[in-house]
Amino acid sequence: MDLIKFLFPIVFASSVWASSISSVYQQKCGICHGLEGEKIAFGKSEAIHGMPVERIEQALHDYASATKKTMPMVKAMKKNFVDANSKEQIHALAEYINTL
Repeated sequence: MDLIKFLFPIVFASSVWASSISSVYQQKCGICHGLEGEKIAFGKSEAIHGMPVERIEQALHDYASATKKTMPMVKAMKKNFVDANSKEQIHALAEYINTL
């Protein structure tokens, strides 16, 4: 019983994230990348539609850490996103983007 009390918040939070992954994408990514990842954001990036999961994760971290050059606004947005989400959440989002 104690294990259930311990795991319930973790499982619940994970399922809430999973159910809202498309809205997270639409609000955080789709604005610049398009609803299906088809847009070249700011005329600089490549379309992320169907991009491999590992490449999406790496690009997100590279932009957030300024390893990869980008506009300060984009760096700040990516950094805020990376800082606010777990590795698992970022991976789930990358998997979602890969299926677009």
